[in-house]
Amino acid sequence: MEKIKKILLPYLEEKGYKLYEMKFVSEFGEKILRIIVDKVGGITVDELAEVNEYISERIDDDISEVPYMLEVSSRGAEREFDFDELDSMIDKYVMIKTDKENFGFIREVKDDEIILEVNIKGAIRKRAIKKNEINKMRLSVKF
Repeated sequence: MEKIKKILLPYLEEKGYKLYEMKFVSEFGEKILRIIVDKVGGITVDELAEVNEYISERIDDDISEVPYMLEVSSRGAEREFDFDELDSMIDKYVMIKTDKENFGFIREVKDDEIILEVNIKGAIRKRAIKKNEINKMRLSVKF
């Protein structure tokens, strides 16, 4: 794995991507090298394909004793995010969990709170959520 990281990390850094996970897994009798990458604002399918092509051309078959498949993916449409990513989440639809789940658009990020625009029975309201009360934050898909 260290050999793969030495090849992959400089490329990801150059492109502005971040490596979140890299591991071998077994699913349905197949060995898979799973690499999860992303970037601020999200990564596109075309960018994932470029990462896949880059690593495929540079790793040897001797990294595994048995045949494996390479899978390059993102963290997903409803991925969790951290406080250091908040500025890139402005105007995104999210779920912020405190003592309850709050769904809405992040409209402002302050030092100690997040201003979330929520729809309460058809009325659009702004709700201030204290950062120290947050248990979880993730992007959400609005239907």
